[in-house]
Amino acid sequence: RFGESVGIAGATVVAGASGINTSAGAAYVYSLQNPLDVTVAAGGTVTSIPAGINCAGAKTCTADFDTGSTVTLTAAPVAGYTFTGWGGVCSGSAPTCTVVMSADQTVSATFAVAPTPTPNPTATPSPTAEPFPIATPTANYALQIEVVGASGSVTSQPVGIDCGTVCSQTFPAGSAVYLTAVPKPGYEFVGWLDCDAIQKDLVCRMTLTGPKPRVVASFRPDSGATPSPAPGVTPAPTPVPTTTPAPSASPAPTAAPTPVPTTAPNPTPTPAPAANQAALNVVTVGAGVVNSSEGGIDCGPVCSASYDLGSVVTLTAVPAEGYKFKRWIGAGCSGRKPCTVTLNRAKTVKAKFVRNGKS
Repeated sequence: RFGESVGIAGATVVAGASGINTSAGAAYVYSLQNPLDVTVAAGGTVTSIPAGINCAGAKTCTADFDTGSTVTLTAAPVAGYTFTGWGGVCSGSAPTCTVVMSADQTVSATFAVAPTPTPNPTATPSPTAEPFPIATPTANYALQIEVVGASGSVTSQPVGIDCGTVCSQTFPAGSAVYLTAVPKPGYEFVGWLDCDAIQKDLVCRMTLTGPKPRVVASFRPDSGATPSPAPGVTPAPTPVPTTTPAPSASPAPTAAPTPVPTTAPNPTPTPAPAANQAALNVVTVGAGVVNSSEGGIDCGPVCSASYDLGSVVTLTAVPAEGYKFKRWIGAGCSGRKPCTVTLNRAKTVKAKFVRNGKS
């Protein structure tokens, strides 16, 4: 039973109540609210501040808000849709709408599939206009070649490299350059060092995707041929055997023995490795020698020795006076310490020496 007084303040109603003892009364507080209905089409969501409405597409959501309060609604399309506008007590296409809850209110939000952009038609160039192609800058990389042994040369395809000592040529980035080793008469090709891929015994393929180390081609005297004489040196003629003519009245004497022609000895060739062996080739750059703990290697510019497959060979670099050993290259060797090579196949190691004081 309500008592003697009723008061209304905004959305709040305060009613007094009296009991049996009129000196002890009670007060009851009631909040007045109105519903807000929001209908959302497919393709987006609508949320509210204060909270209460969080409505995804293709349905109607309802929440109660204090009478006289202000509710801000925000429309947000999902991917591939656009917000097209409000309905009900809201209007326009701005993403937000403010609703005053002076009574029960109804709002709707619509969305539409976003249009696909139409590509611009390709303009037809004027027949009189002279096209000027824009050159795209291309990176270039230098490929360096070093020939060891002074007994052969290296050529390239595409052309650009044709040298017998040290040379360099620049090629566009990404180029595949094929190098061919060409031994001189009386010499044979030993092998490549720092080659990307060996196509054949004499052909090395380099793919210039970035800076490359110097490629080394090594040659040595052919084990089955007599080396050609050095330029400017006339080989000694082969002696012709002679016999002493017999006197007419005397019996023919026994012919003098045929002298054996004397020729300069060939350099001792390195024997070809047997089927169960592998060759270890050593190339030195600068002044110094390399020797092996197992014997077989003790050389300057180029040497080679054959070992049984699976052999482990330790190489030691010994610089000449005024030089220092810088590093190993190839066959898994690096740094300055003695290098250990496991011969499961033919391998080539390069030892680099530099003068003291140089890095």
